Amino acid sequence: AQITAAVHQNIRDAGGKGQHLLNLGHGVLQGTPEASVAAFVNAAKSFTE
Repeated sequence: AQITAAVHQNIRDAGGKGQHLLNLGHGVLQGTPEASVAAFVNAAKSFTE
């Protein structure tokens, strides 16, 4: 829930859907749980505002 809230807020702050390229780039540190990366991707996909 915390990841989803942060991703959705980031999209809003960038101007909303279609106004921002959201990616992980090199920002995933080694040892980051795959479930957390999946939560990020799913949160981005679920944004509907």
